[in-house]
Amino acid sequence: MSTRKIRIPDWKERRRYRALELKRAGWTHEEIADALGVSKRAVSRWMKAVHEEGKTGLQARPHVGAPAKLSPADLALLPELLA
Repeated sequence: MSTRKIRIPDWKERRRYRALELKRAGWTHEEIADALGVSKRAVSRWMKAVHEEGKTGLQARPHVGAPAKLSPADLALLPELLA
């Protein structure tokens, strides 16, 4: 039995893949942007990512966020302080 995790692309990722399909069909960046409701600059960034990384350059990346400002010890004290 395989434990491989199946990754389901989000709607933004699917939109980027659609942009690539349209580009390969001969559409201009401006036409793609108009059709998908994005800026021409976004299309250019996506095509640059494909050029540099292949199709994986269009995959969604997790949002990391800012590093925690509180230490683990300070976080442990937080419930008591809030009570």
